[in-house]
Amino acid sequence: MKIDAVIYIGNYKFPMGDAIAKRALGLGKAFSHAGYKVLFIDESDAVSRGDISEVKKYEEFEYCSIHHSANSVEHYFYWSDLKKIKNQIEVWSKQYSVAAIIFCGTKCAFLAKGIVDYAKRKKISIIADSMDWLTSQTGNFLFDALKQLDTTLEIKVVNQKTDGVICISEFLEKYYKTKKKRTLLIPPLSPYKRPEKIESQSKKVRLIYAGVPCRLGKKLVNPGTAKDRLDLAIQMLYEISNEGVDFEFIIYGLSKEQYDIVFSEQREVINDLVRKKKIFFYGKQSEAIVREAVKLADFTILLRERNRTSMAGFPTKIAESITLGTPVITTDTSDIKRYLEDGKSATFLNLYEWEEAKKKLRNLLLLDEKARRERKKSVLKNNSFVPEYYAELLKNFLR
Repeated sequence: MKIDAVIYIGNYKFPMGDAIAKRALGLGKAFSHAGYKVLFIDESDAVSRGDISEVKKYEEFEYCSIHHSANSVEHYFYWSDLKKIKNQIEVWSKQYSVAAIIFCGTKCAFLAKGIVDYAKRKKISIIADSMDWLTSQTGNFLFDALKQLDTTLEIKVVNQKTDGVICISEFLEKYYKTKKKRTLLIPPLSPYKRPEKIESQSKKVRLIYAGVPCRLGKKLVNPGTAKDRLDLAIQMLYEISNEGVDFEFIIYGLSKEQYDIVFSEQREVINDLVRKKKIFFYGKQSEAIVREAVKLADFTILLRERNRTSMAGFPTKIAESITLGTPVITTDTSDIKRYLEDGKSATFLNLYEWEEAKKKLRNLLLLDEKARRERKKSVLKNNSFVPEYYAELLKNFLR
C-alpha cells in the first residue's frame, strides 16, 4: 500500500532561504507529524530555465527545483516549468498516493492556474496556501501594474478554483469565506527547535531586528510605504538614548551604508547611536548566525503600519522569535494578538501614540536581568507556532 503524500509547490528557496520557504517547511513538518510524506518543488538560481533538478533530501523531506526567474519578464515564461512540474508529480505518483497538491507564491498566476487545472484532471485535491496580499510599490509603473494584476488574478480567480485555502491570517480567511471557500487558519509554523534552556544574556538589554525593511539601493521617498518601520524603531530608541538609557540594538539584513541610502534623513541619528555603541549593523548573514543571535537577544523588535498588506500577512519573524524563546516588541497588525499576550510574550506599541509607546519601550529597556530571563522562560511555554500542534487540523482538512 502506497504512503499518502502531499506535494508543496512555490516560489521559494527550500529549506529556509526565505519566508515562503520557512512557511512551506513549517507546514511540511506539521503534515509529517500527521503521517504524510511531504515533497517540495522550489526554485533555484542554479537550475537553467526549462530544467528541473534531481531529487534531493533534507531531513525527512524530498525536494527538487525548477528555475528561479532572473527578472520580472522571466516569470511569464512558465510553460516549460509547468511541464517539468507535471512530469515530477507523475514520477512521485508512482511511488506515493498523492493526497493533495498545495501551492503558494508561484512565479506567476498562470503557472498556478496550470497546476490547478492539472490537479483537477488527475482528481487530486488542490489547495492554495494564501499567506499575503501584497501591494507592489517599486516605483516602476509597468512592473507594479503587472505584479498587481498577477496578485489579483491569483487571489480572486485561481485560488477560487481550488478545493480549499489554508490562510495565514484571519483577514485572508474572512475574505475567502465570503467567496464560500473552505478554509483553514494556520499561522506561520516555525521550523526551529525550541531551546531547552535560556541562553546567557548581556547586562544591557539587547534588541534585534533581522530582515530587510524595504527595497534597498535608493532613498525611500515615503517611509510609510516600508514593510517594516525600522526607521521608527531607531527614532524611538534614539530619543530614549538621549534620556541616558543604555541598550544594544543589533540589525541583520542590511548594512549601515545601505540604511543610510534608504533613510538618509536619519544619518546623524545613526552616526550618534553607532558612536555610542548602541546600534550595530551586521548586514546579510547566514540563517544559522541570525537564528543564534535571535536566541541570545532579550527582544525582537518589529514595527509595522496597519494596512492591507500587514493585516493579510503574518510576520514569520514573530513565529521564529517566540519559538526561540525571545519575546517580541511589535504593533497590533495581522492576528498577532490572537497568539501573544501583551506584557508577556509580546509588548505592543501604538505608533500613533508616540509618547506612550516610548514609555513602554523605555520600561523594557530598564528591566533587570532576572526580569528579562523570566520573560524568556514564559515565552518558551507558548505553543502557538509549533508544527505538531496543527497536525490533526491539517489531516482533517484534507479528508
